[in-house]
Amino acid sequence: DVIAAARTPDNTLYVLLADGTGHGLAASLGVMPVVQPFYAMTQKGFSLTAIAKEVNHKVREWLPVGRFIATTMIEVDPYAHIVSVWNGGNPPVIVLDERGTELHRFVSQHLPLGIVHSREMDLTFDRFALDCEAQLIACSDGVIETVRSDGTQFGIDGVIAAARSAPVASRMCALNTALDTHLAGKKPHDDLSMVVVDCGGAAGDDKQGADHVFSGPGTRGLRNWHFEVELTPDELRGTDVVPMVMATLERAVVPVAHRTNLFVVLSELFNNALDHGLLMLDSKIKTGTRGMERYLALREERLLSLSQGWIRIGLRTIERHGELHLQIHVHDSGSGFDWQHRSTAEWQESLHGRGISLLHRLCESVEYCGSGSEVVGIYKLGPRG
Repeated sequence: DVIAAARTPDNTLYVLLADGTGHGLAASLGVMPVVQPFYAMTQKGFSLTAIAKEVNHKVREWLPVGRFIATTMIEVDPYAHIVSVWNGGNPPVIVLDERGTELHRFVSQHLPLGIVHSREMDLTFDRFALDCEAQLIACSDGVIETVRSDGTQFGIDGVIAAARSAPVASRMCALNTALDTHLAGKKPHDDLSMVVVDCGGAAGDDKQGADHVFSGPGTRGLRNWHFEVELTPDELRGTDVVPMVMATLERAVVPVAHRTNLFVVLSELFNNALDHGLLMLDSKIKTGTRGMERYLALREERLLSLSQGWIRIGLRTIERHGELHLQIHVHDSGSGFDWQHRSTAEWQESLHGRGISLLHRLCESVEYCGSGSEVVGIYKLGPRG
C-alpha cells in the first residue's frame, strides 16, 4: 500500500491511497509508479482527473497484464469547502464531524487503476459540501478484512466505532489501538493502510498567495517576452489550461518565488472567463449547504455540452518605473457583465467574490474592458534584469 499527500499551488490538498495486487514488497513495487506522477503533477497544479488518467497510463505501462491497483483519490478544497473523492476499488471513505456523526460515505463506484484504458475511464468524482469541521477516514481493504480469532472481521463499522470513541485529535491513535486489540497479537493477512484528513475549518478559508514576495534577480530572460493562446471547446474540455500556461512561464524563467501567486492569479482569471463568460454560471448558485455541489455539477454538464466559444490568454512582459511586470490579458467570447457598477468592496462581501478581492491583493492592478469579457491584470515581477 502507498499513501501520498501534497498541495497544489493554490493550496488545495490532494491525497492518494493506493493498494496494489498482492501483499508485501512485490505489491509495493507495483504501486510505486503512481507516486511520481502524483507528486509532479500536483506540484504543477494539474487536476485530479488529469492525474488519474496519467497514473492509470503508468500502471498499464509498467505492470503485467492482470495486475491492478485499487485507488482512492481525495481533493479537499479549503476555499470552497468541498471534498471530492474518486474511489476505485477501495473501502468507503467516511466523513465524520467532531462528535463522530457520519456525514457522508464515499463508496467505490469505479474500477481500480490498470484495468481499462485511460480514455475509457469513468472520471466522475463524488462531491460533498462541508458546513462544519470534519475528518475523512480512508483505508485499504486489509483494514476492514482484518480477522480476529473467532473469524469476525474488523469491518467498516469497526473503523467508525473506533473513530467515534476518541476526540478528533486522537482518532488515528484510537484506530491503531482498535486494530491491535482486534488482532490480539496475530499477524494481519494483508497490508494495512489508513489516513485521517482534517478538513472543513475556517483556517483554510483563503487561497494561498503571499501579499509580498521576493523580487530578486532572475527576470532578465523575461524582457520583451510575449505568449498568446486561444482555446476552443474541445481544448477547454481536454486540457488543464493553467498548468499548461504555468509550464510556459517556467520555461521563460519566471522566478520561483512568484509561481504560486501567478498560479492563483491565472486560475482566478481563467475560471471566471470559463464559468461566467462561456458557461454562463451564476455564482449565487454556490450559496447554501449544497450550493457548491450543484455549481460544480452544472459546470461539468455545461462544459461537456459546450459547442462554441473561445478563451484567449495573452501574457506579455512590460516595464514600469524601472521594474518588470507581467501583463495577463484574458478575453472570452461571452457577453460579459456590468463591471462598471460592481466595486471591489461589493465583491469582497460575498462568498463568490472573494477570488476578485484576492486578485486585487496580488496584482498591482486589475481592469475590465468593454463589455466585461476582457480583463487585464498587472503583476509585478521585480527590478528590471
